[in-house]
Amino acid sequence: MGREEKDADNGDISRLAASHAAELRAQLVELLKQGLAFKNPLIESAFLTIPREHFLPPELTLEKVYTDDAIVVKYTDDGMPSSSSSQPYLMADMLEVLQLEPGMKVLEIGAGVGYNAAIMAYIVGTQGQVVTVELDTELAKNTYRKLQELGEIYSKIKVINTDGAGGFEEEAPYDRIIVTVQQWEVSPAWVSQLKVGGLLLVPISISRHVWGGLIPCFRKDADGILRAIDSSTGGFMPMRGSMLHPLSRRFEPNSQLVTTCLPLDSILPLNLRVNGGKIYVTREASLDKYSALLEANYSHQKANGYLRRELLDPASDIFQDWYKNWGNNRQKWAQLENEQRTAIGMAQGFNILLAAAHEKRICSLLVGNEVSTQEARNPNDRNSIRFDWRGMVLVVPTEDEQALDLAIIINAESLLGWRIGISDSTSNQALLLVEQVWDLWIELGCPQSSDYRPIAFPSGSNPPAPGFVVQRQYFDLLLPLGESDADF
Repeated sequence: MGREEKDADNGDISRLAASHAAELRAQLVELLKQGLAFKNPLIESAFLTIPREHFLPPELTLEKVYTDDAIVVKYTDDGMPSSSSSQPYLMADMLEVLQLEPGMKVLEIGAGVGYNAAIMAYIVGTQGQVVTVELDTELAKNTYRKLQELGEIYSKIKVINTDGAGGFEEEAPYDRIIVTVQQWEVSPAWVSQLKVGGLLLVPISISRHVWGGLIPCFRKDADGILRAIDSSTGGFMPMRGSMLHPLSRRFEPNSQLVTTCLPLDSILPLNLRVNGGKIYVTREASLDKYSALLEANYSHQKANGYLRRELLDPASDIFQDWYKNWGNNRQKWAQLENEQRTAIGMAQGFNILLAAAHEKRICSLLVGNEVSTQEARNPNDRNSIRFDWRGMVLVVPTEDEQALDLAIIINAESLLGWRIGISDSTSNQALLLVEQVWDLWIELGCPQSSDYRPIAFPSGSNPPAPGFVVQRQYFDLLLPLGESDADF
């Protein structure tokens, strides 16, 4: 076969691959539209036009590329994910909330593979500007190259290899700023570089020990206060650099994890299919003097009698639908019925309220399962453990400070009280606090995560409204409660 014939064959293969990719893009867009994505036709057109495979490793199949999944593209030396291409539905949802328009100037914190920056460049067009910041030098270089290859509009995107905490002053002010890494702070640089009336979209962890959380879209008002105009929930890779997210250190051996010896079968529903032998609970630094109880005291007991009542009402009935119809089957969001989406939103809404009320005492329940070398995140570690999220835990010292009370929240039917250590205290303090928040959540009308409108205001100043204040170094976060007189 001659060279010209080979070139012709290669051209035919390329055209077939491009045609197949276009078909799969269209199918993905249709799937996302089932989940009510793409109110803005420009966002839909961008997803139909821009090839996601261009930004992902070539060994991935097109079928994998065009699933509604986040795809990890880089790992740390210890085998933990450090960068990914975000879930398409979450991308579309965040871009809808950001209210992008042609001609706008946008700053992105966390370039990743560059796919989201390309989508935004398509929307703001030739008169607009996208600046994307990436801390990882290798990733920034690759992202720049990929954008240059994609065409003229995308080659205008500025890829800046620097710490995203400082934003990028040279192109300020910005109409929009979007943060695509998990954060628990609002950087003063982002606020100063945002125009008055501009929007800042940032994933905020309410508690340092609970992954993910709210994704509020803040509007910067003339007084410098950020007031959310919309909210959703989700989780991203952790912020690194000078504003390193504290939860990113949770996997350090013997520092952020505490091993308990609670028997799994006594605490977790059997349908969770847990294969391991230990439960791991993240340690709150302010409870360090109690940590020895968790590490060394094996005199545990199930708190029979400490659970004052089951949290059963119409709201928990909806929760049960979530766990039965979604939690076990792991359906995609776009495939869920409206009732299931409501259930998820309500469950997240309660969790967020609980985290805001008791930010320093709440943590994730992580079940550690030993995995084989082939399954391990770190192929050099033969004893790797995969940590699976199973709910939340509220940790409260007993009144006599001799033990720890735990309220383990698996779902609305499975609020379990445990005590680690021995105490004469007759009530489980953690369960009492959970019940108080539950009653408040009911009183507020069972808000979903999207119903919250948090406010970020300079730390140390007076909160602009009543509610729970989550303290941070730069901007405190207020979860307003209207006229409620709740005292926690």
